[in-house]
Amino acid sequence: MKFKINRDTLADIVTRGVSSAPKNSPAVIANNARIIVQDGTISIATTDFEMMVEATGACEVEANGATTVDATKLKAVVDRLPKGVDVTFTMDTAKYELIAKAGRSRTTFPTLAAEDWPARDYAMDGAQFALEGSDLVRLFGHTAQALSTVPNSPMQGVFLHVADDGKRLAAVGTTGTILFKATVPAPDGADDMPMNDNRPGVILSAETVNAVLRLYRSADVVNVIVNANSIFFYTDTTRFCSSLLVGTYPNYLPLVSNPGGRERCRESRIVRQHGRPARNLRVEGIGPSLAVRRFGRWFRDRGRQPDRRQR
Repeated sequence: MKFKINRDTLADIVTRGVSSAPKNSPAVIANNARIIVQDGTISIATTDFEMMVEATGACEVEANGATTVDATKLKAVVDRLPKGVDVTFTMDTAKYELIAKAGRSRTTFPTLAAEDWPARDYAMDGAQFALEGSDLVRLFGHTAQALSTVPNSPMQGVFLHVADDGKRLAAVGTTGTILFKATVPAPDGADDMPMNDNRPGVILSAETVNAVLRLYRSADVVNVIVNANSIFFYTDTTRFCSSLLVGTYPNYLPLVSNPGGRERCRESRIVRQHGRPARNLRVEGIGPSLAVRRFGRWFRDRGRQPDRRQR
C-alpha cells in the first residue's frame, strides 16, 4: 500500500473518520482506525461496536491496500503536520508498519490486519428518507441536551418519530421533569420506520445524536435508512451507522401544550424562576416546532424498559 495526500485534505478525513474511536477498549484492534486506499480514494473508519463512522476523500494511489493503525496517534500526528504539505504513506510489509513522510518528518505506525477489524454492516433495508443538515440541527440541537438519567429507561435517548398524523417528523428528549420537542416537515418515507407503541419511530442514544450533529451539521442533504436494529446516515463523503436503544417510549402527548402560531421568538430558551424551571413552561421556539413543559413525576413512573442495544 502506498499513497500521497495533502495534509489539509487528510486532516478533514481523519477528523471525521476517527470520531467514533473508543478510548482504551479491551479489544486492541477496536482502538485502531481502518485505512483503505483504492482507485484514487482513501477511506478511514472507526467503531466502538455500537457506532461506526467512515470518511472518504481523494488521494493519489500508487498501490492499493488496507490496514489499521492507532486512531489516537493518527489524529495527533496529522494535527502536528504543517498545513498544506503533501504526506506520503508507505506500507512496510516485512515489519508490519505504515510509514508517513512529510518533508523531514517521518512517523512509523504499528499495524494490525484490516481483516480482523470489527466492521459493522450498513443497514440498506428499511425506511429510507432524506433530511437537510439544518433539519438535523433543529431536531437534535435541543432535544439531546435534556435526557433522563434514570437507569434502564428509554428516556435516556431521543425519540425520533412521525407525529401530527404523518405531517411532521419529531424528536423528543426529556429529563423526566422537562421535555423538549422539535419538529420538521416529515420527509417522504419517514412513516415506514418501525413502530414504537403504535407510532413510527426509533430511540437514538445521546452518543448517536451528538455524532450526527458533529458529522452532518453543515451538510446539504443527508440520506437516512432506519430498520428495527440500526439507523444509517450517509452522504457522498461520510457514512455513519449506529445501534438503536430498545424500549417503548412513553406517550407524552397528553402533557405537551399545543402552542399557537402567534407565539414566535428568534431564540429558543427556557423560562426559569429562582434558578428552577417554572411551573407552566410553554413554547419558546419559532412557531409550533419546539415545545417545553414541566411534568413532575409523571414520566418517571412510566415507560421503564431494558436499555439494551441491538446490533
